[in-house]
Amino acid sequence: MLISHTRRCLSWRLLAAPAVCDTRCSGASSHRAGRAGGGACRGSGLGRVPFPTPTLVCAVRLHGDATGDRGKPLTLHVQLPDGTTRDVRAYEGQTLLDVAMEAGLPIEGACGGSCACSTCHVYLENDAAMELFDEPTDEENDMIDMAFFPQATSRLGCQLRLVQAKHDGLKITLPHATRNMYVDGHTVTPHH
Repeated sequence: MLISHTRRCLSWRLLAAPAVCDTRCSGASSHRAGRAGGGACRGSGLGRVPFPTPTLVCAVRLHGDATGDRGKPLTLHVQLPDGTTRDVRAYEGQTLLDVAMEAGLPIEGACGGSCACSTCHVYLENDAAMELFDEPTDEENDMIDMAFFPQATSRLGCQLRLVQAKHDGLKITLPHATRNMYVDGHTVTPHH
């Protein structure tokens, strides 16, 4: 399950300690540095205290909900870029990107579902299908604006979470091309 488009998260330095410990230690503490020590200060009952590093930008993706609720299946009708149509099994709680990766559809998802690229760009069947989902966020609209061939029914598959009662029988079309701004030629593989 994707928490948000991107999040600022705190990374801990665990491989090397800085030259000076930021933590006040008692005289009995021992500083351990390097790969073996893990960059931690051990002293006066504090246990392992990691040294914080500057904040990094990273995507947060939880692995638990990627499979969806297997008790609530639904069928999607996907028109591929070559014009053929394929029926795909999906489950409530999955995103279209999760379904595509599980079913082996030609959707790249270069950013891993963090709404930071447009490689999971899809077309919904019509305006009625657009109403079945929440309104796109500003971040999603920005990415769609940079996609090849955007249309009025364009959405990003990573932002479309499926519900059996509303989306069973949904028809989507994959575009003929996508723009990978994330990493040239990079393809993300499923990790759930």
